[in-house]
Amino acid sequence: MNKEILGIITALCKEKNIKEKILVEAVEAALLSAAQKKLGNFMDIEVSIGGDGKEICVFLRKKVVRNVEDPHKEIDVKEAKKIDKSLRVGGIYVEEITPHDFGRIAAQTAKQVIMQKIREVENDNLYEKFRERQGTLINGIVYRFDHGDVIIDLGDVEARMPYRERLQNERYKQGDRIRAYILEVTDSGSKVNIIVSRTHPEFVRRLLELEVPEIAQSIIEIKAIAREAGDRTKIAVYSNKENVDCVGACVGIKGTRIKAVIEELAGERIDVIGWDKEIKTFIKKALSPAEIKSVKLDEENKAAVILVDPDQLAIAIGKKGQNVKLTSQLVDCRIDIVADEKKEKKEKISIPGIGKGIISILETHGYDTMSKLSKISVKDLLELPGIGIKTAAKIKILK
Repeated sequence: MNKEILGIITALCKEKNIKEKILVEAVEAALLSAAQKKLGNFMDIEVSIGGDGKEICVFLRKKVVRNVEDPHKEIDVKEAKKIDKSLRVGGIYVEEITPHDFGRIAAQTAKQVIMQKIREVENDNLYEKFRERQGTLINGIVYRFDHGDVIIDLGDVEARMPYRERLQNERYKQGDRIRAYILEVTDSGSKVNIIVSRTHPEFVRRLLELEVPEIAQSIIEIKAIAREAGDRTKIAVYSNKENVDCVGACVGIKGTRIKAVIEELAGERIDVIGWDKEIKTFIKKALSPAEIKSVKLDEENKAAVILVDPDQLAIAIGKKGQNVKLTSQLVDCRIDIVADEKKEKKEKISIPGIGKGIISILETHGYDTMSKLSKISVKDLLELPGIGIKTAAKIKILK
C-alpha cells in the first residue's frame, strides 16, 4: 500500500502542479485517521513519511512515568530504559508499530483525503488568481442560463453575470463569446464565486483603456464616469501633456477608437468630455450640446443653478432627465436647470409693402426676426418660393 499511496502523491503533484509538501501533510493526516481506526483512537499515534519519501511509518508515543496509570499512553521508566537508556521521566518513548497492511479502508480513506486536499489547493489557487484580477476584464463563453443570470465559462472556472448586471438591450445565446468586468471574487470554501458585470461604469473605463494607448501610458487620465447602462455614458478625460488633445485621442481618427467601445456596448451612446478644474466650465462642457447662459455655483453645498434660454431647456435636461442626471453624477454636484424667462421676445417682421403671405414664407424658412432677415443675401431671397426680384428689392436695397 505504501507504493500505491506514494504513487498517487507523485502523479498528482505533477498533474496538478501542487507542492509535494502539501500533499505529504495531507497523506499523513489521512493515514493517521486510518491507523486510529485500525489500532484504536485511545492510542497516541503519529504517522509520517520518511525523509526519502519511500517509507510510511506509524509510531506509538508514550510518556515516560514512574507509576503507569494509562498503559496505552504511558510507560514505566524502568521498562523504557531497557529499550533506550537515555530516556528519563517526562520524556517520550516512541515505538514503530506500522501494520503490514492498513487494509482497503485505510487506503480508500487516504485517497479521499488526498483528493479533497487537491480540490482545496486548486480552489485556493483559483481564488488567488481571480482575486488579483478583480477590477479587470475577462473573456469567456456563454455556457448556460440560471433564472435570468448568465453563466460564463472562463476555462478553469465559471463566472456568473446576474440579471441586474446585464445590458437589457442585449440577448445572449449559448456559445456566444462575451467580455465583462470582474466585479467581485469570493471564496465560499468549496468553490470560487466570480461575479461579472457589463453595466458597471468601470467596464467602460477598462474598454477605453484597451482602445486608447495614451491612457495606459498615463498621458490621459479618466477623471470621472457617469453611466446609464445600455443608453448613455459621459466620460471626463484630462491630458497631462499640453500637446495631446484628450478628447480627440479618445475618439480617435474618424471616431475609430470610440466606435470600438460603442460596438462592444451594443450601441450605447458615449460622450467624451474634457475635464476642467474650474467647476463652472466643467459643468458647461458636461451639459453639451445645450447652450448655457450662466452657472450659479454653491460650492459649500455642492449645488449649481444653470440658466438657459427657454429653447435650450429640453436639451439641457435631456430625455427623461438623462443629460442633467449624468452631468450631476459626473461633476459630483446637484444641478438645477432654470429657463431664462426674461429673454427678449422675438422682433416681429414688419416691412412696408410686404404682405402676410410673403412674411409667412420668410418665417417658415427660418427668417422670423428682423435681425435674421438683415443678414440674408439677395441671392438667398430669390431662391425662396414666391419671392421675385421686385419683392426682394423691397426687402433689401439692390445694388
